[in-house]
Amino acid sequence: MADSTLVTKSLPAHTGNYTKNRAAQGGRITEITVHHCAGKMSVEALGALWQRVGRRGSSHYGVCGEAVGQYVAESDVAWTNSNWAANCRAVTIEVSNSGGAPDWPVSDASLQTLAKLLADIARRNGLGDLAVGKNLTYHSMYTATACPGPYLLARLPEAAAKANAINREWQKQQAAAGTAGVSGAQTAPATVQALAQGAVTMQIGPASGGDRAALRSLAKSLCLGYEEDEAGRMRIGPASPGDQCAVLAKAAALGLAYGVYEPGTDANGADGRETLAAQRDDALAQAAQLLAGLKELSAQLAEAQERARQAETVLELAQARTQKLLQTDAA
Repeated sequence: MADSTLVTKSLPAHTGNYTKNRAAQGGRITEITVHHCAGKMSVEALGALWQRVGRRGSSHYGVCGEAVGQYVAESDVAWTNSNWAANCRAVTIEVSNSGGAPDWPVSDASLQTLAKLLADIARRNGLGDLAVGKNLTYHSMYTATACPGPYLLARLPEAAAKANAINREWQKQQAAAGTAGVSGAQTAPATVQALAQGAVTMQIGPASGGDRAALRSLAKSLCLGYEEDEAGRMRIGPASPGDQCAVLAKAAALGLAYGVYEPGTDANGADGRETLAAQRDDALAQAAQLLAGLKELSAQLAEAQERARQAETVLELAQARTQKLLQTDAA
């Protein structure tokens, strides 16, 4: 499920609390919407809330101090904005408060983490510079609510400015990565094209240990996911078109083959055992959640039946007393 490499805790929301496959709903990511938790909540506590059966709410990410939780994949639609169209186009973030009403403040650490996460999401999804009220939105833009609270709302321009500064620095690094060789390698060509207009995972190689180290370092600087296989192939991403160009320019400079990584197969046509295992584990987790919900409902039903039996006993006793009083009066 991981999208942002800033995530410190992944806690998948219950499948009844979000909609799978944003693209199938006609959605495309064009904004980030910020919310507050309306209380002090760890990323674990927020995740537990979205895992609750019947909650019918969720968010993509949660921020508390330096921690970042992820609950819904960016490719899916989280139910956060109280507006279906906005949900379909937004990546949503809940930020923990450090205090209560009326200001609902958030900590400086949470603001710093929020800015980094905003930069990461904007960069990977090609959103460009963030502007409050445009591609950086907030909950009360879509429904009558105090969210994200006066304090966070007033600090959003500052968070956007920090995110934009982070991405401008990244652009400088990207430009340097596009022209600097590794261990005397030739400079990268200037006309490398992105593999896709959306975010994709790239497969590069096989490559030597030195080349893999160079690309691993570049992926880390771009906040992209990275993994290797035993054959020396690298999988980097998901990456926005801009990030794709930066990585592929380096791969081309190193003389490496590359393409889009297809989760079901690798370059040798091997079957997707790992993908199937992940799907199986996901199905088992969903089944366990459903079973837990059924057990909870069964317990509630048993409790209600016991209360009904107790009420029936009380009623029978009352009726017996009433009958006895009537008989006494008649005598």
